[in-house]
Amino acid sequence: MGLVDHANGALERYRTTLRTAPPAAIEEAHADAIAQLTHAQRRRLLAELANAAPPGERAVARATSADDAQALGRLATRAEMRQPGFMERALRGAGGLDDPLLGSFAMAFLGSTVASGFSSAFFDEYAGIEEGDFAADDFDLDL
Repeated sequence: MGLVDHANGALERYRTTLRTAPPAAIEEAHADAIAQLTHAQRRRLLAELANAAPPGERAVARATSADDAQALGRLATRAEMRQPGFMERALRGAGGLDDPLLGSFAMAFLGSTVASGFSSAFFDEYAGIEEGDFAADDFDLDL
């Protein structure tokens, strides 16, 4: 399986995640993935986001710094919710579906989603357990 196959698989998983994950998780993953972009790529994305923003949000979008990945993640998520497929179109560029920027973005997004999903599952399972809640003889261990 080549890099293009991985990128296309990541893009499909990105689309599925957009349809199934809660908006807050999508926003966080967008911010993490956007932070991986170069400054020039973030500027290009910000211009796309500002142009696509509804009139009432356009001034805020234009005032956003290209270095503020959290704000860009919020703008990206709002744009994606209003116009599904927006991020793909904005990041696709001249390379079409095989554009390395789009594939890299999708992989970074999924890396963030996987990491935060693992962390959430781990902390949800062990929430409230504090040091000293267990004694050594609570476990059946042969040491």
